[in-house]
Amino acid sequence: MDGTFVDEALRDSRSDFLFEIELKSGKSAVIFVLVKHKSRPDPATPLQLAGYMVRIWLRHAQGRVEGPQEGKARFLTQLLKRRFGPLPDELSARIATASTSQPERWLEVAIDAPTCEAVFRADRAH
Repeated sequence: MDGTFVDEALRDSRSDFLFEIELKSGKSAVIFVLVKHKSRPDPATPLQLAGYMVRIWLRHAQGRVEGPQEGKARFLTQLLKRRFGPLPDELSARIATASTSQPERWLEVAIDAPTCEAVFRADRAH
């Protein structure tokens, strides 16, 4: 995921990464990795980590953290609306609750499908 959660003044000495992974259940989870050298124990470390967590939650709450699944589902919805017009509520709900890998498969079909329904019908055939 794009972005950093390390304070700008500290970016020379710290690095962080935010990853989204797919769980066996098909849902996604976010993993935050912070690389920082401490020359001695620092009792403020838990507070610093809490600050990073709060920044991640705030960015997510403001809609600025979008994982691959959400991005693909959003793109699929936009593509289908542009090609076929408004989506039925049933299809919107199906996209919103799809497994992590499903929107990508639908995107591949949606590029040249003759109808919106054909995108989802092709999935049922497999």
